[in-house]
Amino acid sequence: MPSIFGYDGQYPEPNFAANGFTSTHTTIEQSGVYGAVRLSLTDSMKAILGGRFNNYKLDEFDGSTPTHYKKTAKFTPYAGVVYDINDTYSAYASYTEIFNPQSSYRNVNNQVLPPTNGKNTEVGLKGEYLDGRLNASIALFETRLDNLAQAENYALPNGTWAYHTVNGTKSRGVEFDLQGELADDWNIYGGVAHFNSTDATGERLSAYLPRTTARLFTTYRLPGDWSKLTVGGGVTWQSGTYQSATNPQGASVNVEQKSYALASLMAKYRATRNIDLMLTVNNLTDRRYTLMSGFYNQVVYGAPRNIVLTLNYKL
Repeated sequence: MPSIFGYDGQYPEPNFAANGFTSTHTTIEQSGVYGAVRLSLTDSMKAILGGRFNNYKLDEFDGSTPTHYKKTAKFTPYAGVVYDINDTYSAYASYTEIFNPQSSYRNVNNQVLPPTNGKNTEVGLKGEYLDGRLNASIALFETRLDNLAQAENYALPNGTWAYHTVNGTKSRGVEFDLQGELADDWNIYGGVAHFNSTDATGERLSAYLPRTTARLFTTYRLPGDWSKLTVGGGVTWQSGTYQSATNPQGASVNVEQKSYALASLMAKYRATRNIDLMLTVNNLTDRRYTLMSGFYNQVVYGAPRNIVLTLNYKL
């Protein structure tokens, strides 16, 4: 055996096939050109038009079966318009076509999935209050996609999920956001979102994603001699989810995670002009919840209550 002090980093590639393993060689090439033009149609109406030409090429060989996929000059346009109703409110609408490579997703045969393609439309209303210090918005959206990746109840040799593609999918939802300053040194950040996703037959998709989420966080900088101290807290909530798993009898079952909320607290102290100290308490109530269920018939729990002390230095 040679001396470890003579190691130069060179080591021959193992013969994986001799040990029953297979190797896959994947080459992905992507490029694109994009442009946009902004238009002032009237004093109250503005528009943007743009697009991108996408080039995507995939070559893959797993030792037995070659896979080739190529899309040249795939054009994805987008357009948007904003109308100022008055000094407080503005309405907008947008349209975007989608072309999204999925090189990180593979099927049960360990082959890369083809790109997702489709379109997204959105309409919304924005408002500015308290002389622009507080902003709110509400939006409605719809996304239609083909080749949307959906997880299988199957694990690949490298331990990742396998996926299959679904065509004719439709997602619709609504989002509400509120952020800004309610009063001097008192800030708020909040929002609620809800969506529903189905395939061409109306079957529910992506059940592992919560259909409704909400968040609210606020901070307040203390007055007077305590002005170097900022305190805050918040809560996030999400609706229930489920994933498919295999029970001991070999049957497919749904593993559920009920809705839950997580609370947090923070305090930040401005020690100097360049140094901030921040103390954060996450998962204040030590809520036990799962981030993932079903994979390898395992359950992965989220982080328990934890306390983080951070020092930030700015030049």
